[in-house]
Amino acid sequence: MDLAEEPIDMNVGFSHRAVGAAVAAHFAERGYRHIAYAGTLAARDRRSARRAEGFRVELAARGLPDHYELCSEEPFSIGLGGRLLAQLLERYPQVQAVFFANDDLATGALFEAQRRGLRVPEEIALMGFNDTETAAAVRLAISSVAVDRHGMGRRAAALLLERLAGRELPQRVIDTGFEIVVRASTGTLLQAL
Repeated sequence: MDLAEEPIDMNVGFSHRAVGAAVAAHFAERGYRHIAYAGTLAARDRRSARRAEGFRVELAARGLPDHYELCSEEPFSIGLGGRLLAQLLERYPQVQAVFFANDDLATGALFEAQRRGLRVPEEIALMGFNDTETAAAVRLAISSVAVDRHGMGRRAAALLLERLAGRELPQRVIDTGFEIVVRASTGTLLQAL
């Protein structure tokens, strides 16, 4: 599920750094200026770390603060998402938007925002990753990054079958891309906040 800079052989995936940069741009283009990243298992989840890196680099390139970040070493869960949002708001009350490492965390953050009476996206915008069914189904649907996990698996299997059959591969590296699915939690274009 990643594109290696120097793959050993075949590589099917997408750039997690590009995902992070695209999400930072999405928030910035909607007028948010204090944008955070929240994740979990940062020491072990290199793909999430790459998304956070791309996110920070894009914020810095736009002249926006790039230090609003919080990561936990707990396994991800909906409950942890709520706690991460609470901790972020305690440390950085100026935060206006948060990119979460996955949709479970973003869902928990949405529930925490609702408990606090925060208006989403007007007071806090939220984005997840993986575009799970839950992100679309909760009251106030959560924007997310969609990736074609099943398609990646099918393409990787097809490449392996070609190689096992002794055929030369026309393309060894395949970028499957991603899509930001915009829903109510990030809203439409805003005035400068």
